[in-house]
Amino acid sequence: MCDDLKNCYGLKGSRGMMIHEEPMGLGIDWLKICFNTLVRRSIDIFTKCWMLYDIIKPDSNYNDVVPEYILTSRKYYPFFKDYIGAIDGTHVKARLPRDKQTKYIGRKGFPTQNIMAAIDFNMCFIFAWAGWEETSHDTRIFGEALRRLELKFPHPRGGKQAARIPKGRQEKFNYLHSSLRNIVKRTFGVCKARWAILHDMPYYDFYDQVKIVLASMAVHNYIRKKGSSDNAFDIAEQE
Repeated sequence: MCDDLKNCYGLKGSRGMMIHEEPMGLGIDWLKICFNTLVRRSIDIFTKCWMLYDIIKPDSNYNDVVPEYILTSRKYYPFFKDYIGAIDGTHVKARLPRDKQTKYIGRKGFPTQNIMAAIDFNMCFIFAWAGWEETSHDTRIFGEALRRLELKFPHPRGGKQAARIPKGRQEKFNYLHSSLRNIVKRTFGVCKARWAILHDMPYYDFYDQVKIVLASMAVHNYIRKKGSSDNAFDIAEQE
């Protein structure tokens, strides 16, 4: 990751730290520690070099191929061969001034930011929109993502679709459809388990809290795509 940040995005060493001593270049275990403890530095690396926006997106050929997860499953193929991923939301604890907390407080009883994400069947985030009020309905967020073209929501082409609305009412189809969408739960689970900061957000500016969430997703994707082996993903794949 360190080399990618340097060669592709112009990352430079700081006065007190050489590039290969940056938190991003020290392996998955050390990366986990650094992200949770040196988060402000990590956020700056991603948001200033645009890597965050380059990595939270679908593969360029996502509309042209059947996901391997579906293609190799007798349970899902060919019934779900036109599905590109799944969409759902999650919540992360937010720190806000008392006079701004109300619209971020929901059933959990404390402020949270509402996050909508689209996830492919490789357990990678292909779209993420963080920072919504807890009280915002999922349908509203989804509708805004579709309406605002500048957000580049990964639209399925033709008959392809995201695994959000069942196509039939057969009991077996609905069961398989529901199990397929568990990819979202498992992916959110891996991301939250890896980054302790998502469970107890520090008192940063809310805009920085939103960036922390997005950066955690970006590093999650990088580990998934670049890492040869990762215990958290291995466990999730067995669920």
